[in-house]
Amino acid sequence: MPIEIRELVIKVTVHDDGYRPARPAAVSAEALAQLRQELTESCVREVLTQLRRQRER
Repeated sequence: MPIEIRELVIKVTVHDDGYRPARPAAVSAEALAQLRQELTESCVREVLTQLRRQRER
């Protein structure tokens, strides 16, 4: 029998001690477009995989 959880509590504590990490290097527009394309393709593959698994059930 499945168990259903209707409440999820997430607690977070943030401390600002003045530490600021170094900013990442600037990314060119072409590199950003390439990363966005790769991320989109990866997401599409994962969604299609999940849909395929649901159909097999």
